[in-house]
Amino acid sequence: MFNIKPDFIFFKYLKIGIFHSLYNFNIVIMYRLFIILVFYALNSFGQNALLIKNDFKEMELGKHCTYLISSKNKYTIRDLLKDSTIVFIKNQKDLMLFEEGQYTDDVWIKIKIINECREEKQLVLELNNPLIDYILYYNTEHNKIIDSNFCGDVLPFTYRNILFRNPLYLIKLFPADTQQIFFKLNVGGRKLHIPLSLKLENTFIASSTNKNMFLGGYYGTLIVITLLSFYLAYILREKVFLLFALYMLFLSITQMCLSGVAYQYFWPNFPKWNASSVTFFMAISLIVALAFAESFISKKYITKKIKIALHLAMLIPTGIAITSLLGPKSLDYAIWILYRFIPIIYTLLLSIGIVFLINKFKSARIFVLALVLGIISIGVMSFYSVSGFSDNVFTNNFVIFVVMLKCMLLSIALLDRLKIFKEEKEKIQVLQIQQLEELNQIKERINTELLNIVELKSLELSAKQNEVKRALFLGEEKERKRVAQDLHDGMGSLLSTLRLNAESLDLSNKKIGGKEAIVYQNILEMIDKACTELRNISHNMMPSSMEHFGLKITLESLIEKINSNGETNFTCQIFNLEEKIDSQIEINIYRIVLELVNNIIKHAKAKEASIQLILENNLLILMAEDDGIGFNYTNQKFSGIGLLNIKSRTEAMNGKINIDSKESKGTTIIIEIPIYPNEQFN
Repeated sequence: MFNIKPDFIFFKYLKIGIFHSLYNFNIVIMYRLFIILVFYALNSFGQNALLIKNDFKEMELGKHCTYLISSKNKYTIRDLLKDSTIVFIKNQKDLMLFEEGQYTDDVWIKIKIINECREEKQLVLELNNPLIDYILYYNTEHNKIIDSNFCGDVLPFTYRNILFRNPLYLIKLFPADTQQIFFKLNVGGRKLHIPLSLKLENTFIASSTNKNMFLGGYYGTLIVITLLSFYLAYILREKVFLLFALYMLFLSITQMCLSGVAYQYFWPNFPKWNASSVTFFMAISLIVALAFAESFISKKYITKKIKIALHLAMLIPTGIAITSLLGPKSLDYAIWILYRFIPIIYTLLLSIGIVFLINKFKSARIFVLALVLGIISIGVMSFYSVSGFSDNVFTNNFVIFVVMLKCMLLSIALLDRLKIFKEEKEKIQVLQIQQLEELNQIKERINTELLNIVELKSLELSAKQNEVKRALFLGEEKERKRVAQDLHDGMGSLLSTLRLNAESLDLSNKKIGGKEAIVYQNILEMIDKACTELRNISHNMMPSSMEHFGLKITLESLIEKINSNGETNFTCQIFNLEEKIDSQIEINIYRIVLELVNNIIKHAKAKEASIQLILENNLLILMAEDDGIGFNYTNQKFSGIGLLNIKSRTEAMNGKINIDSKESKGTTIIIEIPIYPNEQFN
């Protein structure tokens, strides 16, 4: 579609010369033909014009360009237009590429464009590199400047003719029109990458729309990943998500700087900052990437040497970021170091990832794959930059796709790490739960054993206490028996002797008045009452009928005697107690009944009361009921001396007591005492 050919005017004169030579074979015509042929030959070797034909849509201009390297400001555009001795060198590749050291100051580029169409052509010339310090643009026709522009990083973005991320120049070609385009470029001695393309206006709009859509999707993906990472960092409160979010943020800004989007929208009026922004944000993103890598590795796997290596690696991009802000010369050094340090960083991270992958750190599997893609993107950019590839190496679709895939894999690696850590945490929790369950089982077993021991000791203690109580009651009964015996034998005999002596007095022969006789008679009656009271006390302390007749007759006799002297009517019912039981139990039952009867008489104010004693299946049940005033009773609370005495005697016989009493509802007391045939309490 595009060929390097002579001018359109040359073809016109060539046809005229041939036509006249057919009719005029004179020397003049032959001479003219010779001149035309020489002119044709010269144009064939020296002409490098881009022909615009009807089917033209777009073209990369590398091979159609000629260039000139000169010292700073040696030539002006006027010099180049007037001085025909200035030689431009033809470029051989699709890309204008100048390595460091190939030039010092100015690089001039010339492109000749011829419109062979019969219609006007609206073209767009794009310089697909937003990182050039300054760009002088001239559009000339017939050695006259018809358009010019000065832009680049040294000037505000608003100086451009068209506010686009890359420098754009509109070219209007009329039919049979010829224009020469000149560029004067400089990037301070660094590698100069000049991807030039010429497109029809409609073609440019369509291609730039597609490119913008691709870049928009790319930046949108990075922004979504960044926002989600910040959200996960906030929700999970994990440092690794915050560092990854910061890495994605600075990587997004770096990519926008490389594509010119940041200069176009973020800081269009700060050209000095724009010159340093790429290097600065790229260095910051490397620092955060290293911190993210350190945080990504589990504390269980990371070693002190790896930590030191990562921390030392952070110092270099930190120095690069600071150096990039110190001035143009420092910026050149920072860029030189940065582009050589990036492969080292990726190699270091990949090596660490492989080591952890070998050590079975599962989270490193996708992380290593993402690093491999990062290295591939760097390799592709390096290959494009030296192979003459005509597109911008930083915004090439393949490079952008690989970088985007790398970011997505890193986010997946992070989620995979979260999933693995969660599973490990769940396993640890399950193990801890199992250990806790085992500990609880051990504790329960120990507690059970302790409870059994305590219960056994409590039973032993209770048995000892009951034994002590029985011993006390036994001693008390023995003492009662002794006192009763002493009273009966001592005081009883003494009172009987006193009675006999008093009766032996012969008062008939003595002159005793009626008053003295009454006193004498009272003395005899008092002696009788003392004897009676002494017998009662002695009988209560140790009833003689207990030994001779047993508990049943003794209790019946007691109730009968109480009914003869008291206001409360007692009934006594005794069942299955014909045979004699253990004497100590009988004594305790007798004392309990005495205490119950005494409480009813003194406190209950009852009209009717009953005492029931039943022996059934080796269980002796004593029940006392009355219709008295009752009292508020709280279980296990024995405040009165009488109730405490009853409770103590019951416990001494291994029995149970139950009291049911309410005010104005009477009282019921039930006592249960086990009777063991072979057990003795004395």
